[in-house]
Amino acid sequence: MKRIELHIDRLVLHGVPAAERDAAVARFTQALQAALAEPGAAQAWARQGHQARLRVAVPPAPGGGGASWPAAAAQALSAEVRR
Repeated sequence: MKRIELHIDRLVLHGVPAAERDAAVARFTQALQAALAEPGAAQAWARQGHQARLRVAVPPAPGGGGASWPAAAAQALSAEVRR
């Protein structure tokens, strides 16, 4: 298995209050690690090679639930890379 290095230089969090940003980034990081741990995910990411930029839009959660966006963002990012 190959090693994957993921550097996020900028994470834009529209609509996330400043007081919640650190917790939101921690939840996103945890969700992204879980997405990469899924069977075949790391290999799919490794096949992509170097990506200079990847933009993923995450639709708002039903009912405005802010706690679920990190998992949705991680899944959207994983799905985009697997294309």
